[in-house]
Amino acid sequence: MKKQEIDNCMFSNWYSKFKEHTIKSVVIPLEDEDFVSYLTKDSPLILPPGFELPSFNSNQICPVYSDDSDNEDWSDEDSATHPAEEQKEFPLILNQIKSAINRLGGVIFPKLGWSSPKDADWVLSSSSFKCTTPGEIVIFPKLGWSSPKDADWVLSSSSFKCTTPGEIVMLIKSSTFTTYDLTSPYGLCEDVESPKPDKYELVVRKWMDIHPGSEFRCFVKDKKLIAVTQRQHRVEYKHIIREKEEIAQEIHQFLSDIVINKFPSQSFVVDLSRSQTTRRGFRIVDFNPFGTMTDSLLFDWAELSEGKLSENKNSIDLLTSDGVSCGQFRFVGEHMTIQPSDYLRYGMPQDFYDLSVGNDPTKLVDFLRMKTQNQPDSSEDEDETWRLPEEQS
Repeated sequence: MKKQEIDNCMFSNWYSKFKEHTIKSVVIPLEDEDFVSYLTKDSPLILPPGFELPSFNSNQICPVYSDDSDNEDWSDEDSATHPAEEQKEFPLILNQIKSAINRLGGVIFPKLGWSSPKDADWVLSSSSFKCTTPGEIVIFPKLGWSSPKDADWVLSSSSFKCTTPGEIVMLIKSSTFTTYDLTSPYGLCEDVESPKPDKYELVVRKWMDIHPGSEFRCFVKDKKLIAVTQRQHRVEYKHIIREKEEIAQEIHQFLSDIVINKFPSQSFVVDLSRSQTTRRGFRIVDFNPFGTMTDSLLFDWAELSEGKLSENKNSIDLLTSDGVSCGQFRFVGEHMTIQPSDYLRYGMPQDFYDLSVGNDPTKLVDFLRMKTQNQPDSSEDEDETWRLPEEQS
């Protein structure tokens, strides 16, 4: 991977070329190194002065009653663990963000030069239970007493919608993906000495409701479209199965006419959103490098890199204007069960995730050892010989 291939995918380097085919956005250079250091610092999340969060109606919050002495103990302990430190102010970046939010209509979603904080929606309280179809209601109902507040992951409507600078900073600072942008975007490049970027930028994009069933990831190798996959690769969409030939043809036409010859890299990945409100039928969402740092979704990077795609029952051929096969369009087939989000693990401690999927056996051993040590002493029953359940009478 070359550094230039990464740079070509940086938002400010492609936005002007495709401005009429993408979402209206404002790029804010992050030239204050203290602010970048604040975003990458591993510390308790305390917002800088002025970076407010949305106001709320306290009458809608259930009161929590506790003993005053308990509060004092917690306060003293927290002060000892995290002594108060003066928060630095960032008035320039604060005003730039406020101005950008106003210019874009008051509701936006943020990203950095390459990545969006898609793994950090859990830090905002805007995860949505909004349903627009009977199907969503069936998988996401409210019964007589309880609502499914523990199952918002089954819908892809968890929101990155922001209206204040505070929300933007919370998302960016809490995301593993955006931290990678700030610290090591050139980590896989063979022609650089340092993985750190030459410049930093915050991108504020006008909020737009994009149905996840309208998004597609397209892989271009040596200026030829070789693969397309639905972006939400864990959900079955009936309309994609029904319209697959039309979708594949439209995507190939759009990329051939608008994108491939205009984007400077020979090989790249581009995300599109199908839309009836745009003149050419598609909206460019983002560009990504053609390599393992980009999620291959329904494909495998080994087959993409070699250009030899394996047979797949849930796919059709991509055809050129001459009717010649040039690749595959893959989609989620019928009878796909509901799958959890790929980013669910980022909303819990890493140790919990490793235990749940068996990634680290040593953690399971440590957990069982701790569990055994915390069990009450049963030495009083020394006379009783322990036996397997089936041996006991």
